[in-house]
Amino acid sequence: MDEIVNSLLSTMNAQLPLMYSSMPGIQVIEESDWLGMLSSHPDVFYNAVYESRFSQNNAPNKVDEVVSLFSTRSQLPMVWFVTPACRPKNLSEILETKGFKHAFKSPGMFLQLEEFYQKSKLDSPHKIIQVSTVEQLSQWIIPGKEGFSISDSVIKAYFDLFKSKGFESQTPWKLFVGRVDGIPTTCVRLFCTNDVAGIYHVATIPPARGKGYGTEITIAALEAAKNLGYKLAILASSPAGYNVYYRLGFRDCCFCDAYIGPQ
Repeated sequence: MDEIVNSLLSTMNAQLPLMYSSMPGIQVIEESDWLGMLSSHPDVFYNAVYESRFSQNNAPNKVDEVVSLFSTRSQLPMVWFVTPACRPKNLSEILETKGFKHAFKSPGMFLQLEEFYQKSKLDSPHKIIQVSTVEQLSQWIIPGKEGFSISDSVIKAYFDLFKSKGFESQTPWKLFVGRVDGIPTTCVRLFCTNDVAGIYHVATIPPARGKGYGTEITIAALEAAKNLGYKLAILASSPAGYNVYYRLGFRDCCFCDAYIGPQ
C-alpha cells in the first residue's frame, strides 16, 4: 500500500511542474523541502502548498517563511495540504498554532486497471469525445466552470494553457467532454505520468446531475488509460463523487487534510 500512496502523491504533485507551471497567472515554487504554487487568481487552490518536508526543529520557522512569502507575493487565504508524505508528523498541529483552520479531509483512492472491466453505455444520450480542437476545448470548460464554480480568470487560464499546448499525444493530459443533445454536460481530465493515470476535473452541469453521466465520463477516461497501457489509476475524491468512484472499484489508500491559512 505504501507504494500506491507514493505513486498517488507523486503523480498529483507532478502536475505542478508539468502543467501548472505553464498556466497563465501561476508561479510554481519548487524548493528542496516544499512544493506549491502562487497565483494572481482568487481561488485558494491555486495559492497552495502541496508538499512539505521540514525537520522537526525547523518546521515552525519554515511555516512562518512560507506564509510570509504567500502574504507578500499573492493573496491569502491560502491552502496547505497535509499528506502522509509531509514532515514532521505533527505538521497539522504546527499549522493550527499558526492560525490555520482545518477545512476538509479528502480520500486518496486507487484502482488497479487490470481489474477494471466496466464499459460505456452505447445507448446513452450522453455522447463522450476526446477533445482535439479548440471548439471542443471551449465546450470542455463549460461543465468545469459550472461544476466547480471556478472563477473566470482560472477558466481562461486553463483554456489558454490547453490551447497553447495543443492536443497531441505527447502532452501528459487528455481532456474528455460529454454532450447531451449537443449541450456540454460533463468533463474530465486524464493526467498520466510516473506510469500512473490520474483522474481530475470530473464535473457535471447542475441540471444533468443524478443521471449517471459523471460515472459514464469517468469510465471513458479509465478505458482510455487502460488502452494506453496504464495499470494504476488514482484520484482525490470529493464527498459528492466518493460513492461513484467506489462503485467503479476505487478504494481508499490515504487521506489528505486541507488547512486554510490565516486571514
